[in-house]
Amino acid sequence: LIDRARFQPLSAVLAQAGVDLRFWLPTVDTDNIEQLTDFPDLSAELEKQLAGASALVVVSPFFLYTPDEISLVERFVADGGRLLLISDPDVESDSASDTNQLAAAFNVIFNQDYLYDTVHNDENFTYFFQGEFLDQAADLAGSTIAFYGARSISGEVTPEVRSANTTLSSVRNGLTGFDTVALGGTDANGSQ
Repeated sequence: LIDRARFQPLSAVLAQAGVDLRFWLPTVDTDNIEQLTDFPDLSAELEKQLAGASALVVVSPFFLYTPDEISLVERFVADGGRLLLISDPDVESDSASDTNQLAAAFNVIFNQDYLYDTVHNDENFTYFFQGEFLDQAADLAGSTIAFYGARSISGEVTPEVRSANTTLSSVRNGLTGFDTVALGGTDANGSQ
């Protein structure tokens, strides 16, 4: 599980804007789960959490989203809610495929890799710098920003941030300049 204290900076920024940060962790007895398909649908509980919410942040989910839960999130976004998806390979048990259960509905794919840079980093090869700021992130051009663990992103997305050209992927050999922040969405679910 992710330490909630890691979200203190986000909570502080949101509080300055008059927005509260609430955590929701499904209460499921995992001892009774023998296989992933046994995980119960929690869309009713999730719907209660999203009532009145302006955004949903999903970080390295440790359970798979059911079709009803995905539909609920699609409706939430189509109704003007925001969705931020984060898959962090440094989080124990994080799997891009678990995040992609939800991300794929918005044409976003997190690759099952981790990015690293042995040439230009923030004192650890997985603490790599961003190299290009595009689209809505263009105002950050000239900034020095390091990500402390990330995956590359693919899909039908609008790239916002790309890693430096010295950053490499653990599985995508021969490539550089990976999308690390992107906007996704589809016309089909009203999220584009």
